[in-house]
Amino acid sequence: MFTIALHFCIVCFCLHAYAQDEDVITKIQNSLLIMEHRLSTAEAKLQQAQTKLIQADIKHQQTDTKQKQTDMEIQQLKKEISGIQEDHIAFSALKTTTLTAVGNHLTVPFETVILNDGNGYDKHSGHFTAPVAGVYTFTYHAISSDKSAMLVSLMLNGNHIIGAYSNKQHYMASNSVILSLKKGDNVWIQLHSGYVLYQDRAKYDTFSGHLLYKT
Repeated sequence: MFTIALHFCIVCFCLHAYAQDEDVITKIQNSLLIMEHRLSTAEAKLQQAQTKLIQADIKHQQTDTKQKQTDMEIQQLKKEISGIQEDHIAFSALKTTTLTAVGNHLTVPFETVILNDGNGYDKHSGHFTAPVAGVYTFTYHAISSDKSAMLVSLMLNGNHIIGAYSNKQHYMASNSVILSLKKGDNVWIQLHSGYVLYQDRAKYDTFSGHLLYKT
């Protein structure tokens, strides 16, 4: 009888222990499920973050590409504008006072500037300096006084190119020429020694030129 009771107690103890083990296992399994869910959630968030990072990087690359394209377009526009400005070279100026050359030849300063696109003409020196290499055309008009003849020359870097002469009695003289110039070449009008370049309010004496095409 005692043996049966002992066996019964052992069985009960084992069943109780088994029940406790089952409860522990269940708790462990539940904890594992919770951890697995959290891990899945964390992985999903990590994947979303990586996707957003990739999208941001792609957007940055696209923005950088657009910026580079914009910069290239701006540079191209600057070159085109610069080219247009270089193509627009023209000047025209007139003499406002009578000039007499005594003893030495004189450079004629045409003081009143009517047009000076490209800023090649200097009213103080009377020189036109070629801003770019190219083929240019020049024209000048001059008049003598009623008491003295007039003789002027168009000069290129100190060399006589063409001349114009008129006797007394306010006779007009003019000339024109087409020249191939290097950048920095100087062109001006020179009054020869012993002659007079007449001027009054009618504004007879002019010096003009412009670029035909670049070379």
